[in-house]
Amino acid sequence: MTRDEVRHLWGLTASAIVAKAKLLDEATPKLDEPFWSGTFDGPQGPLEEQAMTLRETLVHLCIALWEVPRALVEGTGFEPVKEASAALQGSSIANLQAALAEREAKLLAWLETLSTERLAEVVETPLGAKSVGEVLLFTALHATHHKGQLMQLLRLSGVRPGRFF
Repeated sequence: MTRDEVRHLWGLTASAIVAKAKLLDEATPKLDEPFWSGTFDGPQGPLEEQAMTLRETLVHLCIALWEVPRALVEGTGFEPVKEASAALQGSSIANLQAALAEREAKLLAWLETLSTERLAEVVETPLGAKSVGEVLLFTALHATHHKGQLMQLLRLSGVRPGRFF
């Protein structure tokens, strides 16, 4: 992938996430309640699981826009990712909206600095050796997956999220 392709993909994804988050406020119904929970069959037997709440989804999206791509590309490990996530837990919707917008700007500016050679460089990730371009594609897909979750949670809360992008 070229820098322009990576930036375009991330630009669409990040701007849509920021726009959808703006549809929320502290009065949104079920902001801090999971919409489902249950017991599922896991590899080691029954596994208790529940959905992220809307607020938790916004926290996760904040981290997915900046900390996760940087950690994987720069090999910093996931401790800074966990710390950033913990720092955002329980934040107000207004603060999460601001955090998303800030991370979008930082991500897009950082992507502008990546050369073609850097995008082709291979880095070690938890999924094995991948080019920086592949890592950025994978992390954009990860953010897109959670954007889809956000859209569904918005609908379940009675908010009309509009088009996907």
